[in-house]
Amino acid sequence: MATPAVKRAKPRSETGEASFYCRASRRFKDGHVHYVYVLLCGDGRLYTGYSSNLRERVRQHERGEVFSTKSRRPVKLIFYEALFHAADAKRRERYLKTTAGKRALRLILRRFFQDRDANH
Repeated sequence: MATPAVKRAKPRSETGEASFYCRASRRFKDGHVHYVYVLLCGDGRLYTGYSSNLRERVRQHERGEVFSTKSRRPVKLIFYEALFHAADAKRRERYLKTTAGKRALRLILRRFFQDRDANH
């Protein structure tokens, strides 16, 4: 029995379709992606926040322009999630600030915390 011929799909650039990643990149450039992020502060505590421009927001934290982290520098970005809807990102931020959310975050980042604790 002969094997059937495999029809090779045209590259997406030839079909005119944009891949998910291209669409996501465009949304990122347009500022339509919203981020929930977690910083490890110099005092060893975590700071959870939300922004539609993650790079700039982290820079603001690093420069001491954010009241909540100004006295807790240096800060290090250790986690972020990207969401397409601002309401989803705000809801996720609120959840991560709860006891259950902090517990979930510690589970997600358990390797990070194990390595950090082993080095101290």
